[in-house]
Formats: sequence, C-alpha cells, structure tokens
Amino acid sequence: MIASQGWHHSHKNLLLAVCALWLSLPSSALGQPTDTQPPPPSPVPDTQPPPREPPATPSPRRLTRLTRLVGNYRTTPSRVRLASVPDMFGDLLLRSGTITATETDVAAGSTAVTIADVPGPGGIRGSLIGEHNKALPVDRIYFNYNHYRSPLEQVTTTTVPPTTVVNTIPVDRYTLGWEQTFRDGCFSIELRMPFYGDPGLSFDVSAVAMNDNVSIGGGLVGNATVIFKKIVYEDCDTVFSAGLGVEVPTGDDATTIIGRTRYEFANEAVHLSPFVAWMQTPNDITFQHAFIQLGVPLNGNTIAFTGLEAGGPTGSFGEYNDQTLLHVNLAGGVWLHRDECAPLLTGVAALAELHYTTTLQDADAVTGTRPVAGPDTATLAYSNRAGNVDVVNLGTGLHLEVRNDTNVRVAGVFPITSSDNRFFDAELSVQVSRRY
Repeated sequence: MIASQGWHHSHKNLLLAVCALWLSLPSSALGQPTDTQPPPPSPVPDTQPPPREPPATPSPRRLTRLTRLVGNYRTTPSRVRLASVPDMFGDLLLRSGTITATETDVAAGSTAVTIADVPGPGGIRGSLIGEHNKALPVDRIYFNYNHYRSPLEQVTTTTVPPTTVVNTIPVDRYTLGWEQTFRDGCFSIELRMPFYGDPGLSFDVSAVAMNDNVSIGGGLVGNATVIFKKIVYEDCDTVFSAGLGVEVPTGDDATTIIGRTRYEFANEAVHLSPFVAWMQTPNDITFQHAFIQLGVPLNGNTIAFTGLEAGGPTGSFGEYNDQTLLHVNLAGGVWLHRDECAPLLTGVAALAELHYTTTLQDADAVTGTRPVAGPDTATLAYSNRAGNVDVVNLGTGLHLEVRNDTNVRVAGVFPITSSDNRFFDAELSVQVSRRY
C-alpha cells in the first residue's frame, strides 16, 4: 500500500513537469499559428501630377508699367500691344526759297550775283504729322533733334574782279512735343514747338563793294503746330485715324543781308495739314505705319527790303506763297528683342522708312528792283528754284524701349533723288519720348 502511494506521487510530479515544459515551448515549435503581423504592402507609385501652384499676382511695379503703357486707354490686350508699337521716325521737305540778288556798280563796271537758299520764316521746315507719331492716340511727352547736312547753299559771283564763293550751311532743329488723349483714348490733341540753332551765318564773300557780305538768318523760334487726331476704325491689330494739323505763325521772321540790302521775310502764313493714318501689328514681331498728309498754306508772307546805305529806302516787293504739298510716308519694323519684365531694356526694334513729297502747284515768284546809289541798282528774285519737285528719301533707325514707358531712338535719312529734288545731303534724327 505504501509502495502504491509512492508510485502515484512520482507520477504526479512527472505530469506537472511535462505540463511546465509544454507551457514553456514557443507556439511555432508546437505547429500553431503565431501572432506576427504580415509586412505592410509596398506603396503604389503616385502617378498623379502634383497640384499646380496658383499664378503669381503681378507685382505693383508690373501693374504700374502696364498702366503707363496704355495711359488712360481701355486696358485690353490689343490696346496694350498697339500702344507699344514704335512710332514712325518721319521726314519732311525743307521749307525754303532761293533768293537771287544782283547789284550793279556802273562806275566799276562790275556786277555781283548772289544765289542763296533762305530758310522760310517760322523755320526752315514745316510740320510733318507722321514725324515721331503713329495712328493711335497716346499720352506722351517727347523731344526731337534733327541735324541737316548742307540744306542751305550760298553762291556769290562777281565780274570785277572775277570771284566765285560757295558756302554751305548746316541746320539744327529741336522740337518739344506733348500729346494728350481724351474720350477713352479715341481722340488726342498734340502740341509741337520747334527751335533752331545757329540762326544766322555771315560770309565775307569778296573784297568788292557789292555783295561783299552775305548774312542768312531764320531766327531761333519756329512755328507752333497743334494736331487733332481721332480714331475712325480699330480692331485687335489695326488702327485707322484721321485729323488736322494747324501751323500758326508764332516763330521769328527770316532776314537775309546781301551787299547793301536787307531783305525781310515776314512770318504771316497759316498752314493746314489734313491727314489720314494707318497702323497694323499683325503679330508680336512686325508692325507697319502709313501717313498721307496735305500741306496747304492759307496765305503768304510779305517780302520787304531796307537799304543799308545812308538814307536807304524801305519798301515791299510783294507776298510769297508756299506751294501746296502732298506727303506720303511709309514705315515697317520688326522687334529684335522683347522682354516686358526686364529691369531696364524691355525692347529693341529696327525700322525702315520711305518718304515721298511732291508739289501740287507751280512755285510762286516775287521779283523787284530798288535804286542803290546813282545809277546802281539792286534786284531781287525769290522763288523755289527747283520748281515742281518729287522728293524721295529713305530712312532707317533703331528704337530702344526702356522700362516699357521710355523710348530712345536714332535714325538716318538719305535722299535718293537727283540734285534738283535733293534738299540736303543727309539727316540725323534723335528722338526721346515718355508715355504716361
């Protein structure tokens, strides 16, 4: 009995040991599932594009440039593009006549003849509407400088002693201008005020008593011009306009002294210049201009004389009327560089131009004779010695745009017609403008 109880006790201890061993083994060793989580699935590549950033708001500086670019216009893309088109440079036939003054000295048996180009009263040239201009009205101020090489010539010939003297005279012209739009940019009024440098040049042409000095002067101040412009048709890339220019005699008279006589050309004439204009920019690179203008004098200028000898007489030879002119001006250009957001140089363009001027009537002529001393006389003949003219000039220039609202431009103009239809050897034009 005692032995049976010991066996039972030993088996009980063995069973407890086996249970403890079972509990201590890992579940994987017993063939049971574990609690280990499977690895997460690999991420699927995102094939969607990243969200687009909203467009940047234009800076105040950029908005200011656009405002200046179009002034008070409707700020449509087409108006912005049309307003930025470079202006035509322009060119114009010089307004001057030729005086032929003859003095005789009976005692010396000599005759002196002076043929001199005289700048017209109020300036050597009138106003060309297409100069530094385009068909679209623009709010702007501007300055023009024109230098003409040899536009005026003086030749004096004497018989005793035989002498011939030739002089050429350059001319510098400075113009201040202002244009203001109104009625939503469809109308504008423009004012131009020219000034001249080197108003007079004197020449000691010979040692004889007759025509021994020649002094040519046209004054410092030219005639003011007021221009009215109106758009008559406009679409996204084309503008047609029409208007009228009025040149009023605000400038100086012209004075020429030849020998013993002073000739005075009174500034009295009013000139009207009706015109039509066209501009097109078919794309962002090219652009074209056209201006057709009439120059119509409403009245003439009186030519008077004063004898410079002691007790010399005074009088008038009559009134000289300028010819009516037709101007046809064409220009085309291309942008070479354009970057409206550049800090300084926002554009560079090249232009080529063709300018044609013709007379629509015969030239007027004024003649007269005055006694000088004893049997000696002084005779005047004043006219456009070329008569009816057909002038063709070519121009080419470079346009620089600074910060979208300021333009600096340089051009050269060259005559291509014969000497009778050539009124200068070459012209340099410098133009500066600012839109506001």
